[in-house]
Amino acid sequence: MSTQSSDRSRFLVLLTSAVVLAKAVPSLRSPGLYAEDGSVLAAKYLSGAGCEGWFEYYNGYSAVLPNVVAHVICALARPTWIPAAFVVCAVAIAVASRLALIRFVADVSGRRAVVAFAVLAMAYPIDNHALLCSLMYSQW
Repeated sequence: MSTQSSDRSRFLVLLTSAVVLAKAVPSLRSPGLYAEDGSVLAAKYLSGAGCEGWFEYYNGYSAVLPNVVAHVICALARPTWIPAAFVVCAVAIAVASRLALIRFVADVSGRRAVVAFAVLAMAYPIDNHALLCSLMYSQW
C-alpha cells in the first residue's frame, strides 16, 4: 500500500468516526435508555439476572453482545450512570464496527469501494440518533 493511499485510508477512517460521533452528540449530551435498553436490558440485570441472561432470546433473536455489555455496566456502574454508560458503549460499538467494515472492504476490493462504503457508513443512521445510541440496536 502506498503512502498516498494509506493517507487516504486514514482520512476516511477519521472522517467516518467524526461523522458517527457527531450524530451521537444529542444522546451524549442527555443520555437515555433507548429502545429495549431500559425496558429489557437494564431492567433484567438490575433485578439480578445472571450470565444465563446473555443467551436468552428476545422477540425471536439472540443479542449476546448487548446483553454482556449491559450486564457488566449494571454490575459496575451506579444507577444514575447507567444511561450514559449504555450510550457511550453503543457509540463505541458503532464506530468500531464501521471502521472494521471499512478496513475489510479496503482489503478485499480496493480504494473505490472504500470511498463508497465510507459514504454509506457515514449516512447510517440518517436521522435518528437513538438508532446509533442503543445497545440493543448495536448488534445490527
